[in-house]
Amino acid sequence: MRSLAPPVAGEHRPTAQSHYRDAETAPPSQRRTLPPLESFQAISQRKQRYVGPTDESNWVLPGRLMVGAFPGVSDDRENDRLLNSILACGVTTFVCLQREYD
Repeated sequence: MRSLAPPVAGEHRPTAQSHYRDAETAPPSQRRTLPPLESFQAISQRKQRYVGPTDESNWVLPGRLMVGAFPGVSDDRENDRLLNSILACGVTTFVCLQREYD
């Protein structure tokens, strides 16, 4: 099973900050950019393309950026199924935008 531990920055795994710094100094032909967002009309015509692997996930940029609720439940088997369905889509980074509980 794949580890969900955060990656450790090092020579073989650059930090996000170094990625952005390198992108800013790279020649335009070597910069990676995100595609433009589609219009709501275009999205509504291809809704299935934006459906994520879980009931509470959706693609913002299909195959590149997914959003959704915390992918965890108390049942271990269901939890494994949810996480593996997300990992199977190629997701490698999870970001939580929730405020920490006091």
